[in-house]
Amino acid sequence: MACLPFLKQSPAGRIILMSSITGPVTGYPGLAHYGASKAGMDGFMRTAAIAAAPFGITVNAVAPGSISTEGLAGLGAQAIEAMEALIPLKRLGQPADVAGAVLYLASDLASFVTGQSLVVDGGQTLPEIPG
Repeated sequence: MACLPFLKQSPAGRIILMSSITGPVTGYPGLAHYGASKAGMDGFMRTAAIAAAPFGITVNAVAPGSISTEGLAGLGAQAIEAMEALIPLKRLGQPADVAGAVLYLASDLASFVTGQSLVVDGGQTLPEIPG
């Protein structure tokens, strides 16, 4: 990890990866390459957390669900409403929701949290789909 020499000099070294629920937690048709990359990132995170821990550096990830971005806006209102219906909180997440998770992991409040993926999905991954 090329950043280690610099983070070793920091009083509170933090590495925060941007993951996703797609791959480590869920799958999505047509996004096998994306899911594989995010699942791989979680494996890297766990191993990097072990390597960085002796230096007081934490390594964590944030795994967003469906977040209201320009990319989703292009899907149209009907598609967004269908997505929201599947989320227990009945709304898409906002970029500020993800930023709050990153801020927590970067703060002293998370100084004893390492090797973890914080899911920010409004409960999207909780329901079982009836068969």
